[in-house]
Amino acid sequence: MRPIYFNDCFGWLHMATGRRGVVLCNPHGYEEQSVHRIWRGLACRLAAAGLPTLRFDYPGTGDSAGSDADPARVSVWLDSVRAAIRCLRDQTGVDEVALVGLRLGALLAPVVAQDDDDIAAMVLMAPLLSGQAYTRQMKVLARMAGTPLGAPPPDVGQEDDIEMGGCLLTTETAAALSQINLMDLPKAPAPRVLLLDRPDVPVGAQLASRWQALGAEVRVEPLVGYRDMIRNAAHLAQAPHQVLAFLTDWLAEGVTPLPESPPSAVAPPLRLILPDAIETPVFFGRNDTLFGIESTPIRTATAATRPAVLFLNTGANNHIGANRLTVKLARDFAACGFASLRIDVAGIGDSNAWPGAADNLMDSIGSCADVRAAIDWLEARGYHQCVVIGLCSGAHLAFNSALLDSRISGMVLVNPQLFVFTEQDNLGLCKRWLQQAWQVMLRSKISLAPYTPKSLRRIFKRTAAKVAKNSELSTLFGRLANRGVETLLVYSGDDIGLDVLEIHLGPRTKIQDNHRNIRLEIITGADHTMAKRWARDHLAVVLGRFLLSTAPPVEVPQCQAVVRSH
Repeated sequence: MRPIYFNDCFGWLHMATGRRGVVLCNPHGYEEQSVHRIWRGLACRLAAAGLPTLRFDYPGTGDSAGSDADPARVSVWLDSVRAAIRCLRDQTGVDEVALVGLRLGALLAPVVAQDDDDIAAMVLMAPLLSGQAYTRQMKVLARMAGTPLGAPPPDVGQEDDIEMGGCLLTTETAAALSQINLMDLPKAPAPRVLLLDRPDVPVGAQLASRWQALGAEVRVEPLVGYRDMIRNAAHLAQAPHQVLAFLTDWLAEGVTPLPESPPSAVAPPLRLILPDAIETPVFFGRNDTLFGIESTPIRTATAATRPAVLFLNTGANNHIGANRLTVKLARDFAACGFASLRIDVAGIGDSNAWPGAADNLMDSIGSCADVRAAIDWLEARGYHQCVVIGLCSGAHLAFNSALLDSRISGMVLVNPQLFVFTEQDNLGLCKRWLQQAWQVMLRSKISLAPYTPKSLRRIFKRTAAKVAKNSELSTLFGRLANRGVETLLVYSGDDIGLDVLEIHLGPRTKIQDNHRNIRLEIITGADHTMAKRWARDHLAVVLGRFLLSTAPPVEVPQCQAVVRSH
């Protein structure tokens, strides 16, 4: 597979020799992040069956240009699918194209096929009858997610926007989606259609009846394993292998090889030029197994005099970060004159897993070696220091990488809940401390009834601190401070990680006074992954100021938008 840009979209082309090609049409937002690794696996499976396959990010999503807050999203998304079809044909020489759409992609693909008579086959996974049904589901999920205490009200004009799991459907986008109704399409989307229906929300029979009447051959099968595939955490997502194997066999039925090598096509650009940055896909590490996106400032030549920014994965989310956070930050920082690299460690996102290692799961000790390989790559590019940034498990990885590599001059740890690698390398260690603290309190036979929740929490943390008294975290932070490493700790107001931090370093009000080179920022009203727009904007300001305070001064007018006051 190789990275590719077309029409300001980023994608991956999986080459094969068959004359039938496949374009994968993504789901949106958290659903796309959940299935990213599975989608990659499907593309590899299709290519192995002889079907050249293109998967890509819609404009305003993933590594493509733009934002999901931009206008005319639906028409732009539809145009991007059309551009992907042209790109696949140009680059591979296929004379047949099939579309595979999941969720939002299953809404877009049939609409695109209305003006393309050459779509040979179509697979719709977990389809919906209409865009209205899709937006209604997103609204319900957004209400169920709730709003953290202390979050500000929406800005004027954004009250009816739908924000779910870090993805945004503006009022305009939702209205445009609501105009799509697959039952009203004037013609069948393809001669052959496979509907992989959600068992809990079946719509396949209705679509099949409509499109069979329009002359299509339609097959309906259950999408067994749908709930295990679309999860709210990417590392929990499980591929429905039997369904994907059936899908592949169905698409590959009757495919023949191209009669000769495909015609030489004009090579697509290998970089994306944005207003403030140039982005380039890169491979690094042993045998170039690991993948990342480099973002370099477009208007200033000072980046090489500053530390580069290295963004690490959050859990099993790919290099775009939770809620596409690292893409936003990388492009904001480029406006301030900072180069960056957002990476996938082995087994995550678009990096291969090391032989014998788990797939779609961050291996803490091994991942430190991947971070070191990324720093080696940056150093070869002329960046001799870097600032590592990680959220949650990425913060855990950033901290331990900083202990091992002296080229890390700064680190930003966002909502870390665990710091030190142990034999029990997960949150279980902290959970045991908390369980032991409760046991100590219960054995003391003190009545807890008179205490307020706030005072009870304070007693609990003190007890947990005694249980965890052998922790070396304060010493480790001191070691980093002696080396000159600047640290920014950022927490959401109610994040459990704040309690863990206070167990180790004492009351939050005294952390900055008692620990050199540590700054603490608390964003009240934000959730753990900064899923809301305002929280990501606030975080960008905090991080931008931190970076500028640790680097040589330079006049970059575009940077003012990043460090504006809230």
